[in-house]
Parts: sequence; C-alpha cells; structure tokens
Amino acid sequence: MAWDQDVVASTWQVGDQLPSHNDDCAVCGTDSSWTPLTTAWTVRPDDRVGAALRFDERHQGAPAYAHGGAVAAVLDDAMGYVSFLVQRIFVTAHLEVDYARPVLLGHDYEAVAWCDRIEGRKLYLAAELRDSGDAIARASGLFIAVDIEHFRP
Repeated sequence: MAWDQDVVASTWQVGDQLPSHNDDCAVCGTDSSWTPLTTAWTVRPDDRVGAALRFDERHQGAPAYAHGGAVAAVLDDAMGYVSFLVQRIFVTAHLEVDYARPVLLGHDYEAVAWCDRIEGRKLYLAAELRDSGDAIARASGLFIAVDIEHFRP
C-alpha cells in the first residue's frame, strides 16, 4: 500500500489498527526485513498512536544497544502515523531527539506519538519511546503538509 489520501482521511477509532503507509518502509512496511515493530500502529486514547517494538542485532549501534539513528527512525515513523488522526499527509522538515538512557537490544518497548499543534501547513508533533511507561527517548518535529502529488514520480 502506498500513501492514499482516502485512507488518511478516514475516521479512526481507539483500538483501530493503522495500515502501513508504504509496504517497503524500513520501519513500518509489511515487506520490511528491518522493522523493529512487534505490533502494528494503533489508535490510542487521547488522540495518540502507538506500537510495541523490540530492537535486535539489525538495529545495533554499540554492542547490546540500539543505534540512535534506529531509535530516531522509529520516533519519526511514529509521528508520521499521526497523519491518520489529523487527516493530513506531511513530510518531516525538522526532527529533534533526546535520549534519556540507552535502548537495549531484545527488550520490549512502546512508541507513542501525538500532535501538539497545527499552524497552517505546519504540524508540530511529538513522540516517546517508553520502557514500562517511562520515556527513555523523546522526539519533537516540524512536519509540512503536502498534497498526494508530492509522492508521485
């Protein structure tokens, strides 16, 4: 599945499983051999999206730890899933990640994302990687709404 305006503009309810925005996406794609996700992204209460994940040796940076770039990719993807809630398609313009502690390989985590505010075409989003409810990495980003034609070659 590729980005589809009609899918993004659908009405989503708490508990709904969200489709991959691209089957080949490294983070969420159904055809990805790299994805750390162990569950699909779902709609959570309080206008949030979330998924369970586990980093493994494919995501390694330092021995036994996930690469910071892999963590950033998951948080960026999490914020991308907010598109289903705000019913807009957008691209990342700026991404900032703060790491509170190392992310262990083989450990179960949860990623959660939400929209802080929208100003015209600018969307200000946030995400967390959580370990038993505690945020161990936080991201914020500026995303720019685009038309579906943006993704056509």
